[in-house]
Amino acid sequence: MSESQRHADRLEKPDLLLIRTMMVLGGMSPLFLLWAIRGTSIISDGAFLAICGCLIVIPNLLLGIKISSLSRRPRGVPLIIGTTEDRRQDILVYLFAMLLPFYSVDLDSWRNMIATTVAIIFIFYIFLTLNLHYMNIFFSLFRFRIFAVFPAENASSFTSKETVILITRRKRLHRNDRMNVKRLTNGIYVEV
Repeated sequence: MSESQRHADRLEKPDLLLIRTMMVLGGMSPLFLLWAIRGTSIISDGAFLAICGCLIVIPNLLLGIKISSLSRRPRGVPLIIGTTEDRRQDILVYLFAMLLPFYSVDLDSWRNMIATTVAIIFIFYIFLTLNLHYMNIFFSLFRFRIFAVFPAENASSFTSKETVILITRRKRLHRNDRMNVKRLTNGIYVEV
């Protein structure tokens, strides 16, 4: 990948930013589901369920539509595997880091609700800027696996210094495997 292509990748397109945003919100779905079940006394059950439902359904639906549209594209980017790291443990760490602290928060006062919302916004921003938006339990439910891939030296469209997050249904990746991947967001590719 040339220097100009890498620079263009850094300048993210609005649709890629939308998908990254939806991926972060989709990753927070288990928290919103637990909150919907738990409820709050300061917002009516119907309104709170609708808010939580929208925060679960809309991001994951848009992400599903994006992945589905990628599968219909005829061409992708060639990727030859160098070394890999299985990133499934990141999802477990993420879920426990998100679910345990925020599930136990008391949402029965406006002050606590606002403080929790601000904390969620901070976490949202951190996950968005640190490119940790690939962590989504629905990938596991649909039997996708997440790998950090270090492409083979001079053997693909990527440099060997780039780390690519690959979402695939393959259980293992081997050195020199050749794949045709499609870009989901900056640095995150999917094999569909």
